[in-house]
Amino acid sequence: MTTTASWAALAAVLLTGCASTSAPPGVPSTCAPYWPTLPDAFALCVTRAAANVPTRAEMQALCAQADSWSAECHAGWVARQSGNPAAVPAELLDACAPSDDCALQQLDAHPDPDVLLQVARCETYSGAFVTDCVAHATQRWARAWPTGSDTTRVIAGTAPYAVQVGTFVGMVAACAPAGPDRATCPAGEGLVQTACLRAEQAYRAQPASCGGLLPPPQAP
Repeated sequence: MTTTASWAALAAVLLTGCASTSAPPGVPSTCAPYWPTLPDAFALCVTRAAANVPTRAEMQALCAQADSWSAECHAGWVARQSGNPAAVPAELLDACAPSDDCALQQLDAHPDPDVLLQVARCETYSGAFVTDCVAHATQRWARAWPTGSDTTRVIAGTAPYAVQVGTFVGMVAACAPAGPDRATCPAGEGLVQTACLRAEQAYRAQPASCGGLLPPPQAP
């Protein structure tokens, strides 16, 4: 991701400018002077301009000129549109590409009620952040204290994420209120069983952490 220092450096370049001609069609006149001799300044200028256009089509046309800033360009437009009550969450999520970080934020903001469908959406959209996305989805699901039957269903449908799922099933096993269909760690040996048993033990030892992440181990 772009650092604050990078933004500051590019902003300084924008202030100095450099006269040029023949910018691509549709580029704002404020950005044209940076084409083609200052490509980073041009990309930053286009990215800033794209955040303020009203339609996805206009954004995509500008972001196509943003080169290595394309992900930031899409993410900036989606972030601005997220404050629009008329915006459709599914359309904003689709508009995030190629920004995996943008997709993760949208998936977290508008999760599917079914955790398995949310995991599938994580796999489709969140790219490099898929394990984070799945962990967020699983934690959100676990906080509702699912039944034993539902934990069995979710474990069966999330084999690639055994550690994340097992950890939060362990939280449910340790922390959920008693009931006729209370979740327990699955029998057998494997990653999900190991993660579940370890988490169950840890949450029982630190019940104040129930519903959230366990604190990091104390330094010796």
